[in-house]
Amino acid sequence: MSLSLSVPPYPKGIIPDVSFKYIDMDDLNKSAHIAIVRRSTFNDVSKTFDGFGGVREDALIRDGKLRNIPGLSMNLLGGKFEVSHIDFIQKAPASAYWEEGEEISFRQYIECIQYKGGSIPIYFFLSDIHKIHLPYTRKADKVTNKYLAQFEATPPVSNNERYELEGFTIVSHKPNKLNYWHVELDAFDGINPAAPVVKPKSPKKGVDKKSTSHKTQIMLELKELLTTKAMKTLSDCASVPENTYKALP
Repeated sequence: MSLSLSVPPYPKGIIPDVSFKYIDMDDLNKSAHIAIVRRSTFNDVSKTFDGFGGVREDALIRDGKLRNIPGLSMNLLGGKFEVSHIDFIQKAPASAYWEEGEEISFRQYIECIQYKGGSIPIYFFLSDIHKIHLPYTRKADKVTNKYLAQFEATPPVSNNERYELEGFTIVSHKPNKLNYWHVELDAFDGINPAAPVVKPKSPKKGVDKKSTSHKTQIMLELKELLTTKAMKTLSDCASVPENTYKALP
């Protein structure tokens, strides 16, 4: 769906510039009140937040399913990205990742923009969702032992013969062709640092969390973190320092 005269012009200021570099999110996280925004799956405030201002799971995560959490799409505020810019959706191939030093021609991707007016923002602080520990257990069997040995990890065994482990969250800078300020949220199991947790299955109702797979446990912890830390309004938003995203000449 292309843009027309009936919608606002695309905010070209958020398009990656050749002078930009990847943002080191660990370094950025040293600053207080760095804010992130995600677009609700609904264009309705009452469907997005409950009467107490808490976010509804299916507004934050598509269908409320755990499988839709890995690589959760968000946008970094405090730079050139404004909250109103969540109304613009980059479709393939504009949604492909931008490479450092790549020069972007807006004309090439003008047909890859969808406008969704009236989008509802959901806010987070980077410090609330980046590098946060996610506890989980894993059965102490041969399969797990082999996996742990591969990465030289030797966690203690609990009384019920399960390993007590800790995963963690990572917010990564993932600029796309038309949005430099795009970031993604993933979870890692704390053992393999290079492979995020993918394809978790939602548990059946009434099933004890610790009896589910490690992927499910990690994603349940992450879902709880997200719903707890999500904000309806943003009281403060720090600026992203220019030297964080602009390469030195």
